[in-house]
Amino acid sequence: MISHKYKCIFIHIPKTGGMAVESFLTERDPDANIRVGNRYHNNWHKYKKYFKKEWDEYFKFSVVRNPWARIVSKYLMYKHGNHVHRERFFQRNDFKDSLDHWRIRCDKPQHSFICKGDDIVVDHVCRFENLAEDFKKVQTQLGIDAQDLPVVNKSRSPYDYKDFYNEGVKAKIGELFSRDIDIFNYKFEDC
Repeated sequence: MISHKYKCIFIHIPKTGGMAVESFLTERDPDANIRVGNRYHNNWHKYKKYFKKEWDEYFKFSVVRNPWARIVSKYLMYKHGNHVHRERFFQRNDFKDSLDHWRIRCDKPQHSFICKGDDIVVDHVCRFENLAEDFKKVQTQLGIDAQDLPVVNKSRSPYDYKDFYNEGVKAKIGELFSRDIDIFNYKFEDC
């Protein structure tokens, strides 16, 4: 999203708490643009292409999440939600069994949204695991008095993502998202 009022660009990576950030900002700036072109989740290239001047001048930030937790969150969204691709993703009822049938590779790695090579191109990266505190730093940068983020799009029931994994599945996600793990310094246990 881009907010001219706050002179910021927020790159919303799916399943990282971005809806809470967008809700917070659009409540204060109804003219903020959430979509760029016809897409909701855009990488930094798209913002730079459409907003060249603003890209160079505005504060740019994003939120990342532990890749193992992020994939479980996406799995639960597809499993329990009314997502358009629900049937395509689930051939089995169990996370571990579904992984081979689930087109997990279609989920873009987080670095593809905010990195050029291995270099992070935004000014600040919040971590989902510490979003409340990290976002207060963003608010300070934007000149907004520190306030709590709204709770948006929260899972219906509490869960521990670690319970969804065995060693094989843990290793598979680690391999698929190895660059995210390296660039953003995550470990399986981080949450």
